[in-house]
Amino acid sequence: MSAPSGGRAEILGTAVGTGLLCVLGPIELGWVEAIPISLQSLVVLAVPLALGSRVGVTCVVTYLVLGIAGLPVLAGGSSGLGKLWGSTTGFLLGFVLAAAFVGRLRDRGRVRGWIRPIAAMGAGHAVLLVPGFVWLAGWTSGQADLVGTFVGLLPGLAVKSVVGGVLVAGFDRVRA
Repeated sequence: MSAPSGGRAEILGTAVGTGLLCVLGPIELGWVEAIPISLQSLVVLAVPLALGSRVGVTCVVTYLVLGIAGLPVLAGGSSGLGKLWGSTTGFLLGFVLAAAFVGRLRDRGRVRGWIRPIAAMGAGHAVLLVPGFVWLAGWTSGQADLVGTFVGLLPGLAVKSVVGGVLVAGFDRVRA
């Protein structure tokens, strides 16, 4: 089944997706180096994977604007313009790229079944990590820090990929 196309369904999907990001995004599960492990990427990827690129990217951009504007919706309940300049800046930018990527997979009908959504979540995390680590390289003292951070993030990303993929697959089955 395709993603919502325009009208009330798209508005509702955007409102619910943004709301989920605002509620779950601040929840931190721990830290690896200078990077919080939060529920952000789970929702950043699951919403466009379930609802398509247009709704997903709109949700992520709205969420980031709300956080930068001062609402305590970013990891750990943080907010403010200062979040655009720090160790997590590349990851925040990666949210938009990753949402567009997995949303396009949804738009093209490539996430049917149970395995493909999990694989799409994993691929989305990879897309998110590229700008995150490129940016982070400027904030760390060397390659060992980056490797340690990457290895430290992997278990959480794997769990979020499986949980998100299963949730999206279940959502698709209910919606069908």
